[in-house]
Amino acid sequence: MRRWLDRLPWWGAIAFFALALYTLGRDPRIARSAFQPFSAFNEQDAGLSLAYRYLSKTGSAAVVSRPVERSFLEPDAVLFRIGPDSPVPPGLRKPKKGG
Repeated sequence: MRRWLDRLPWWGAIAFFALALYTLGRDPRIARSAFQPFSAFNEQDAGLSLAYRYLSKTGSAAVVSRPVERSFLEPDAVLFRIGPDSPVPPGLRKPKKGG
């Protein structure tokens, strides 16, 4: 009987964390707001998880988690900057209407 009482706080802690993880896993808001738009881990319409998974399976793809100036990139690496305020090279810009 004494052993069971000594382990009771551990079982309570395990049950608490299991219930917390279950509750967080069922919350639909977390899936929508966990990652920013244009993130390689965002699975919503504005996310790039499908493209990242495709590139990972066809070659070596990695997410740059540091500023590019401090990251080590292979000499033949291709860097995609995707987002609403990504820099667009002048040759790829859409011509302005009316001018």
